Amino acid sequence: MENPDDRRRFTRHDVALPVQIKDGGKGIQAETVNISGSGLALKLASRLLAGIMVMVMIGDLVEFYADIVS
Repeated sequence: MENPDDRRRFTRHDVALPVQIKDGGKGIQAETVNISGSGLALKLASRLLAGIMVMVMIGDLVEFYADIVS
């Protein structure tokens, strides 16, 4: 049986960076679990609804809009 991770286009890299998420007027603290060329996984204290768009700020490195997938 094929491992689902083998079908990924980009390799995931385990990295822990501080993240600030802006969901409307609400700010949420998070931390990256892993990052790839097409997305990232976050560890959050509270849940976000799939399908919404948020502003993501990774430390002082970058900020961008992202769709919450799951």
